[in-house]
Amino acid sequence: MADTSPVPATAAPRRFHAAIRYARISPRKARYVTELLKGRNVNRAKQILAFNGKRGAAFVNKLLDAVLANVSHLQQEKDLDIDVNRLAIERIWVDPAPTWKRFTAAPMGRALPIRKRNSHIHIVVAEGAAESAATDRGKRVRASRAAAASQPPGPGPKAKE
Repeated sequence: MADTSPVPATAAPRRFHAAIRYARISPRKARYVTELLKGRNVNRAKQILAFNGKRGAAFVNKLLDAVLANVSHLQQEKDLDIDVNRLAIERIWVDPAPTWKRFTAAPMGRALPIRKRNSHIHIVVAEGAAESAATDRGKRVRASRAAAASQPPGPGPKAKE
């Protein structure tokens, strides 16, 4: 028999997904931008993208707008109570899409290959702990530096006699 009890207050955070498929940018170039956004609040991510000069920022900004549109649509459609300011990028990744293969003319009647690489860019946003992944690493680095600074220096190398 199915469980009909109400969802407890400690239920897992809701996740929302969007993807751009066959984006005309190489995965390597798109990853430069996506690495900046992991674990960030969506509002902070929009600010980062607005001032990022990389070409991939336009693709990722459009993707972020799409996932926010998905959230607002679900709010109206299913009457969900979702605070957009609490949404954080839980996961963002870039997969390679099929590569377009072309050729360019070369000397002596030869042809040299050109590979036009494409990307599938995915994003998952969730309610809850914004900036957690980005700040956890910073806290660990600061803690290890503080621990290293508080320890007295060990004995140096022994002098040769």
